[in-house]
Amino acid sequence: KRVSIDPSTGETKKGKRKYTKKKPPPSPVNAPTNSDHSPQEEPPGDGESSDHQSLDVVAATLVQQHEAQKPARRKSSQASKERLRKTVHSLHMEMEFAHHTRIDG
Repeated sequence: KRVSIDPSTGETKKGKRKYTKKKPPPSPVNAPTNSDHSPQEEPPGDGESSDHQSLDVVAATLVQQHEAQKPARRKSSQASKERLRKTVHSLHMEMEFAHHTRIDG
């Protein structure tokens, strides 16, 4: 039902185009700040620093994921997996929080 062909481009829409039009791509870090004000107009202050912190968390998570995938075949390091799981979990909690506050706000 949902899959339709876009007459302007001739591409099949499988939700990807609609999804990006409905709301910005899933970036939990920027979601709350962008809805309030654009970061360009704001001088580097409290909002910016916390923003960068969260971005660092995301970057660290991606690096950890990448690192965890490579050596996993040779030796499974339980500690790093546990750390990764916790990081991902806290990241999910942040996403949930941002998602809910956006809807409620």
